[in-house]
Amino acid sequence: WLAGLMLLLVGASYGQSSIEFIPMAGYTFPDKLNLYQSFGRISGGLNLGGSFQFNFSRHFGLELMYNRMDAPAKMYDYGSSPAQAPIYQTQSGTNYIMVGPVSSVQVPGSPVHLFFGALLGAAIYTPGPDNFSSNAGFAWVLQTGANIYFTQRLGLRISARLLAAEAPSQG
Repeated sequence: WLAGLMLLLVGASYGQSSIEFIPMAGYTFPDKLNLYQSFGRISGGLNLGGSFQFNFSRHFGLELMYNRMDAPAKMYDYGSSPAQAPIYQTQSGTNYIMVGPVSSVQVPGSPVHLFFGALLGAAIYTPGPDNFSSNAGFAWVLQTGANIYFTQRLGLRISARLLAAEAPSQG
C-alpha cells in the first residue's frame, strides 16, 4: 500500500484541457516475496517520483507516472524465520513507470476534486552493489484521493494507492 501526499501544479490551460505536474512522496509498507526454495522480505520505505497528467476534459485525464523506492531487502531459506540471519541482503531499488486513465469529480461549490484511476506499466528492479543485471516485471496501480486547489494553478493531492508488481522471473 502506498499513501502519498503530492503537490499539484497545473500547467497552461487551453479550453477544457490542461497539463498537471504532480511531484510526489509517500511511504511503502514492507512485503514478503516467495521465491524458489527461499523467501524475501523488503522493508518499508520512502518513495519519490512524479506524474504528468494530461487532462482532456475537467473529468478525464491520462496520467504518466514515475516512482522510485529504495529499501533494504533480505533473503531467507524456507523454514527459517526473519529473526534468523538472512542468506543474502542488499539495498533494493525499484523504478515504476506507469500510464493510465484518471477520472475526477468536483465537489459542488468546493475547490476539492475527488479522483480515481488505474495505471498499468513496468516495475524495473535495479541491481544491488554486488549484482550486475536488472529485471523487469508487469505492474499495476489502483488509486483514489482528492485534489484540493488553492488557485487555478496550484493545489495539493492527497491519495492512496494499491501498487502491485510481478516478481522478476528466476532464471
